[in-house]
Amino acid sequence: MNDEKRTNDEILSTRKTSEQKFWHIESLRQLGMLDDVVTLSTYLGWLEYVEMKCVAYDQLVVEFLSSFNVDWAGSHRDQEALITFRMFNSDHRLSLREFNHLLHRLVHSDSF
Repeated sequence: MNDEKRTNDEILSTRKTSEQKFWHIESLRQLGMLDDVVTLSTYLGWLEYVEMKCVAYDQLVVEFLSSFNVDWAGSHRDQEALITFRMFNSDHRLSLREFNHLLHRLVHSDSF
């Protein structure tokens, strides 16, 4: 393990964690939103990620969600849709395809 990886791991080990919040199917159904939310998540290729259950780092989740933006008219590296967000105090730019590929790699790795 290199020094940079060790330092990142040490920093993460000191951060507060919590259980993720999950879909409340009955509430979405009562609001008439369940079908739309499932359809959107499916089309984006995110359904399996929304259903994941794992511990999260609160500060990182807030940083990510508060900065997450999709520009459907934009592009990145000649691919459709520009996604921007902040994580670890850094700005990130990905296309929708790159973002989905990254999520897919994380879910299907041995780290979860």
